[in-house]
Amino acid sequence: TTVVNTIILEKNSYIILQLPDGKVKSYSLPVSGQEIKKMVKQWRYDLENQENARYLLLSRKLYQLLIKPIEAELSALTA
Repeated sequence: TTVVNTIILEKNSYIILQLPDGKVKSYSLPVSGQEIKKMVKQWRYDLENQENARYLLLSRKLYQLLIKPIEAELSALTA
C-alpha cells in the first residue's frame, strides 16, 4: 500500500509519499497553499455546477500540480 498525503501551508506545500517498503519521499509544490486552496475551491464549484467546461482546465492544472510529481513513482509500483 502506498499512502499519499499533502501538507498545505500558507507559503509552502508538499506531497508526502509513503511507499510499501516504508520509505518516505517528499515533493515540494511550486505554489503557495493559498493558491492551491483557491484552485481546489474553484474546481469544486465548477465541477458541481458544470455550467461550463472550466472544471476540465482546472482538473488538468491540479493533476499537473499534485499527481505529476509522483506519477513515475506510482507507475513504478504497478510495473
